[in-house]
Amino acid sequence: MRRAIHRIGLRQFPDLFAVKRADALAKSPYHREEKLAYIDKFERMYWEAMDKRQCLTLKDLAINGKDLIRLGMEPGKEMGEMLEYLLQQVLECPEQNQPEILSQLAKDKRKSDKRA
Repeated sequence: MRRAIHRIGLRQFPDLFAVKRADALAKSPYHREEKLAYIDKFERMYWEAMDKRQCLTLKDLAINGKDLIRLGMEPGKEMGEMLEYLLQQVLECPEQNQPEILSQLAKDKRKSDKRA
């Protein structure tokens, strides 16, 4: 769910539920209640993620470009890719959104990238 929210966008997601509901209501009544229950379930998951203020965008990461500069990175493509990598890690495991953990992940990734 967190990846989908990131991909679609925080503000657009509620609109997606409205479109999905309208689509389900406009189609055959076959399994309509199940489809609507499925949409309701995902909408609850979305609002739960929002209520918990989970990291869903780059600006929500516990570190930023300035922190990566302190780790020795230079601004540019590599930094952008690193921030996106860290965001993907946090989308998978939200508990990793801590400065110490993200700094270590960045250091480890840089080491492995240099070896490759």
